[in-house]
Amino acid sequence: GFIDFAWAFVGAMHPELPSEEKCSLYSRPLTKVSKMANAIAKSDFTSFYTWIDSQAARFKDLKQNGALKIVVHNLELLFTHTLNLKVGDLTDSQWLHLQFEMAQMKILWKNNAFEVQVGVPVNEKEFSNLVQDVFSAYLVLKMNHHPLFEEGDTHYMRVKVLQRGDDEREFTARWEECAEDFSNTKNPFSKILFLSDGLCGSSCTTGTMTSYLIAKKNPKHREIKYVTFGGTGGAAHEAKQKLAGYSFPGGNVKDGSKVAKKTFAWALFLLMMTSLGGLDHEQKKVMDFLSALANEVPDWVDALPWFTQSQIFQKVLQQRNVPDEYLFIQTDFYLPQWYYGVTGDNASNWDLTELNRMHSDASQAFEKF
Repeated sequence: GFIDFAWAFVGAMHPELPSEEKCSLYSRPLTKVSKMANAIAKSDFTSFYTWIDSQAARFKDLKQNGALKIVVHNLELLFTHTLNLKVGDLTDSQWLHLQFEMAQMKILWKNNAFEVQVGVPVNEKEFSNLVQDVFSAYLVLKMNHHPLFEEGDTHYMRVKVLQRGDDEREFTARWEECAEDFSNTKNPFSKILFLSDGLCGSSCTTGTMTSYLIAKKNPKHREIKYVTFGGTGGAAHEAKQKLAGYSFPGGNVKDGSKVAKKTFAWALFLLMMTSLGGLDHEQKKVMDFLSALANEVPDWVDALPWFTQSQIFQKVLQQRNVPDEYLFIQTDFYLPQWYYGVTGDNASNWDLTELNRMHSDASQAFEKF
């Protein structure tokens, strides 16, 4: 589902509470690849691109070694691949900049794909123009930011070592995601039931579990309880031992293909920059990163899976709580019935008779608050 909707739901459930009391905590594991990306993101790519003397020396070196045409050809290929990986992500302003603000490069759109053409510089001025073209694209395309985060996010820069079983693992420091302010609205209900078949997951878990635990901490405002059917069956006390009102907590599920494209585009662009600038140390970092990233992708799959990128903690349980996926809260009420045709994305296909029966059965739980 949509996490923004989940947080709006939390805010609407508890409108009388300030936003800072309606939060969850997030952190992310640091894999080998993400740590390599973090190290690259900390590198300084700007010195060569802001010092004219360095550019003049590089131009002279490339001409003397006969490598200028090779570097320019590689630049065309790398920039073309970078832009084609970013198709669909470019804003209008970025596209206009690439079309009209380049001195030494032409960015063309042919046959539903980008094509980059670069004139081989014949003097230091033209080489400096090419360098500035690349550097302006570096800033305009926001390649100066870590590929897995939006501009301004610094989570990967703040690392903590945590014990996970027998191993120590590196994680980002925790940060908060909070519900928006709903103080101008009212929730008139003092008793609320979340009716579930136990498969409420991802943003559904975030919305309902967070609202549920906040109500536990602030019982004077309202009571919230889960009423659930399904599970392994049996007597109520037996069924509840294995049945919660929610399922998997999610964790900012990402499309692996989109993440891979964004990350490869970032790495290819930096490879282009380091090649043009002769930044050998930084270039090796990028090459090692690309090699490690490629090894993470099985060569026998047609498409990458979706994956969870974060672990979520309930703030109301304090800092030392466990991630949500390890948190089991058994349902408050168990419905020992099965209901058919009452779930799914298309409500027009639901069985209204079954739906009414389910709601009638579940509403009896109000008498047991």
